[in-house]
Amino acid sequence: MAAGTLGYDANQVYAACWVALERGDAIVAYTDGISEASNPGGTFYGIKRVVDLVARASRDVETMGRQLMSDVERFRQDNAQSDDICLLCFARE
Repeated sequence: MAAGTLGYDANQVYAACWVALERGDAIVAYTDGISEASNPGGTFYGIKRVVDLVARASRDVETMGRQLMSDVERFRQDNAQSDDICLLCFARE
């Protein structure tokens, strides 16, 4: 499975595109509340950690989402959540 990132900048102009999802492909979309979750030392969870976890996570998207959220919670330890979190996972079966 290939990994890529997509961001949004209100000052940027975007064009529509089509992406073919093959059987077993998954899309994981999340807000920066996940990638910018920080541990007590102030280190961000980061995009690389998200990509690495998704690459090794269950192929079942519900389980994948739960694994990601659990890992973010473990990473934060007792540090308070500083931003809202939205996570969307879906796949072609």
